[in-house]
Amino acid sequence: VAASLWSVADVSTAMLMARFYDLWREEGVEPVQALRLAQQWVRDTTNREKADYFDTYVPKWQPTGATKMAAGVAADFFNQMELHDDGPDAHTFAHPFWWAAFTFTGV
Repeated sequence: VAASLWSVADVSTAMLMARFYDLWREEGVEPVQALRLAQQWVRDTTNREKADYFDTYVPKWQPTGATKMAAGVAADFFNQMELHDDGPDAHTFAHPFWWAAFTFTGV
């Protein structure tokens, strides 16, 4: 189970969980390590790097049926992510508040 220890904003949570899932399910990284790598990714990448990742990541989804709407909403959400006032080269989510709340428990 991946869970947070405190309430975290939707944007950073969605980015972290999408990257976690991609590392775990698509790249075969063990869940604990995938979460750590996803946390580092949220911390270390610029807004532009995140936007570029999601430009590539979202089209990989092949939605069907009920998930088609969810994928469309997610695509819109991630496309808006790059519009931070901080600018494309900023590290908007570098502070631990945005990524350190998450833990993984289980086998």
